[in-house]
Parts: sequence; C-alpha cells; structure tokens
Amino acid sequence: MRYEKILTKEIAEQFRKKKIEVQLDEFTAIEDAAAESLSKHEDYLNLDGLTSLSDAAAESLSKHEGTLSLHGLTSLSDATAAIPLPRFTKPPSLPMRRRLTPIPMATYS
Repeated sequence: MRYEKILTKEIAEQFRKKKIEVQLDEFTAIEDAAAESLSKHEDYLNLDGLTSLSDAAAESLSKHEGTLSLHGLTSLSDATAAIPLPRFTKPPSLPMRRRLTPIPMATYS
C-alpha cells in the first residue's frame, strides 16, 4: 500500500518567503495552490518526492526563478512535458527519462 503525503498551500506558505534552500522531498503529491505559492520562492527548491505534476502545478513551477529539483517524477502528461521548467540541479536520471514522455534537453536550461 502506497502512502501519499500531500504538500498543501498552507505548508508551502511557510517556506515561500524564506531566503534559504527548501527541502520538501518527503512529499509525494502537491496541490496546485501549493505549487503556485512555491513558484515565488527564489532559492533552491527540492521536490524530489513528487512522482507526477498536474498541468497547473507544472505551469506554476515554471515561474520559479531558483534551482528546482524534481528527480522523483515518473509521469507527466504531454501538456506538462511541453512546459519549460526552470533550472534543475541536473537533468533527470536516464532510467527516469525512459518512463517519461521525451522532453527536449533545451527544457532543462
């Protein structure tokens, strides 16, 4: 049985204005409103626990100006895969990329 831990807007708001690296990799899912809130965070944002993103969450996170880590993603819709996301700490690992819809490397720059 898989346990899902959801990152809510209320939790995200606690970290949004911090001028430090934020580690939220224990969360496996994110509310769209939480992604919108975190898009305003300006430093490193670790969301490696997320396994998928809604189109709305991906659109919000594409506005993030710091470094974004999403290495836990295992699925994206075609619409989400087309959204250019901000800088990653490194491109997703090769095994993960084989499970995803192909994403042009230019997306990671």
